[in-house]
Amino acid sequence: MLNRSIEADLVPYAQKNSLGVIVYSPMERGLLTGKFFKNGKLKENDHRHGYFKQFNLEKVSTFLDTSSPIAEARNATLAQLVLCWTSLQPTITVVLAGTRNEAQAIANAQAMDINITQQEMQVIANGLSKI
Repeated sequence: MLNRSIEADLVPYAQKNSLGVIVYSPMERGLLTGKFFKNGKLKENDHRHGYFKQFNLEKVSTFLDTSSPIAEARNATLAQLVLCWTSLQPTITVVLAGTRNEAQAIANAQAMDINITQQEMQVIANGLSKI
């Protein structure tokens, strides 16, 4: 989701050629759920250990702060908001989101019931573009 070079080329190509896109890890391995910023520590054996260093975490935190009111207004989590927004993008046909348990799987599925406005879509897009 945060890989601008792929997104910049792939989505327009898919639109032009009437293709669908399968999105893998739209929550960027949990980074866009906001949970990392509550604790900021991962277990040493966590596969994501060191992975988040490639991101400007201050900018990610700002994006999450900007997006949180939208999620709250929709009675949704940040994870659900990210999944909803991703699923509404042109050419996106499948959104693959990992889960650690049944509750997360159910919450992820509930993201498809969220209704966000075009203005909110744009706020999220603008925020992501600054990461």
